[in-house]
Amino acid sequence: MDIRQSPGFVAGWWQQLQRLPGVRSLVDYLFDLSELPASSNCKIWQRQFLYARLGLGLRLGFLILLTFTARDLYNLVIPLRAVQQSIPQDIQHLSLLVDGVMISVLAGWFLVYQSPFGQRHPGRIFLWVSLSVTLLPQILATSQGLPYSDIYGWTLIFLLQATLIPVRWEVHLLSQLGLFAYYYGINYVLDLTVLPAVQGAPTRSIFESASFLYLIWFCIICDLAVYLYERLQRAEFESRRQVQLFLHAVSHDLRNPTTGQALVIKNLLKRDGEMLAVPRRVLEQMVDSSDRQLRLINSLLEVHSYDTHGITLERSPIALRMVVEGAVSDLKAQIDVDQITLLNQVDPNLPLVNIDSTQVWRIYTNLITNAMNHNPPGITITLDASVEGEMIRCVVHDNGVGMTPTESSRIFDPYARGLQLKRRVGLGLGLYICQQIVVAHGGAIGVISEPSAGATFWFTLPIA
Repeated sequence: MDIRQSPGFVAGWWQQLQRLPGVRSLVDYLFDLSELPASSNCKIWQRQFLYARLGLGLRLGFLILLTFTARDLYNLVIPLRAVQQSIPQDIQHLSLLVDGVMISVLAGWFLVYQSPFGQRHPGRIFLWVSLSVTLLPQILATSQGLPYSDIYGWTLIFLLQATLIPVRWEVHLLSQLGLFAYYYGINYVLDLTVLPAVQGAPTRSIFESASFLYLIWFCIICDLAVYLYERLQRAEFESRRQVQLFLHAVSHDLRNPTTGQALVIKNLLKRDGEMLAVPRRVLEQMVDSSDRQLRLINSLLEVHSYDTHGITLERSPIALRMVVEGAVSDLKAQIDVDQITLLNQVDPNLPLVNIDSTQVWRIYTNLITNAMNHNPPGITITLDASVEGEMIRCVVHDNGVGMTPTESSRIFDPYARGLQLKRRVGLGLGLYICQQIVVAHGGAIGVISEPSAGATFWFTLPIA
């Protein structure tokens, strides 16, 4: 057995390849994109888009085929020098037969495309049409004992597909693999490996390296273009979904309390008399509701200000433990209600940090609140910190439900809200604000999490 066929060789070769400059970054980028799931709205759009573009592709392909048929008819009557010098006689004799069969096949597929089956399964029709136009000429040539090579035609077909139908990259790949399997596999099995040549020209093998590499890279580029466009569309639909969630949160957290206050005031006004007695409990509820609305409005204004002007910091050397204790103290009531076990393991003897204590207090407040909002009551939250070079690495860990890789990759995006956020509705700005504050301090922030394994948020702050 060839050593190159062993799994160990392939794995070693792949590891060596990823060490090349830029290759690892490209691989990580593509795999990050592949983690983005397609929403139901995206799938519906994709199917409708595929069906519409498939119809356009069939019409355009039919027009292209008619032009080549006209050329072959003209060449039959008046031989064209360019055709005689570039296309072997054996293949020229097949041209009109191929043209006739292809016109019939495309017409048949167009009827299937317009049928209810075609409307329900545009992806299958796309694959079958692509395989038909690339394999049928080869099958006809095989019946005559000839290999059929049409590099220009194949690349034109794949380019048309990638340009007009830039979705379902896996279907593009399957159509190309079908061509390669027949051209290189079936012809090899049938011992049809020598291409017909123009009179006086040397013969060529179907395994000619230049043609093979050209086809391979052409297909890779087409598939990569489709892959990236499809991921771009998925990201756009995901952004729309996040905006819809954001609008829902605004509606719930701003409109509903306002409506409730308006109803309370209207009911009070229905009472007789100039002086109305209002229960203290009602006033306290109205104040709490107003404070919540103000906090939400302020968070929106802050995000706009950060994006426009950046964050202004008022730094001073301070012990990190003091900032953490302040944040924990302010959240004690909510921590008790949610039955949270909070372990503050931040060493009071750590070096001082050069920070804006108010902004870092907000980081801890947001991260602790985020852990409580996204997990059931009774979890344990652990706060810790350690020295890493010229920075302090701060950690907020919980043993809750965790996150998927997709959620982790988008958790710091504005208006991103976790799938587990069921108990409270928020605007999804807290972690984005944390990121902006950490970056303004010259640090970095991230999260390590897996489903059912909790989440560990970490960020770095400069030592004074």
